[in-house]
Amino acid sequence: MSKFGEFLIWEKSIALSNSKAVAISQGKPSNFVELSIPRDFPNDWDPIQHMIAEGLARSGSKEAKLVGEDIAVRWIRTNYKAYKKTGVMHEKYDVEEYGEF
Repeated sequence: MSKFGEFLIWEKSIALSNSKAVAISQGKPSNFVELSIPRDFPNDWDPIQHMIAEGLARSGSKEAKLVGEDIAVRWIRTNYKAYKKTGVMHEKYDVEEYGEF
């Protein structure tokens, strides 16, 4: 990867880590708009969290990898808390409330 490409990944990962998306306590929402679809804010789905975390981890940027790991850890924790509370895994989770779905 070129130095310019590495810089763009670094710049985007820093912007993401400082954004409202990462400030959300338990994951990165798909959007911040209510569109009357199941993944509307504040809900999100596991595959979206996985794609974001995996993409950041594979970017080659140390900073992006750390942001991806942080997103993954928070998402896993909220999934686990909801599972412990209900005994089942859920299709979507609330990114604002720890362990809620």
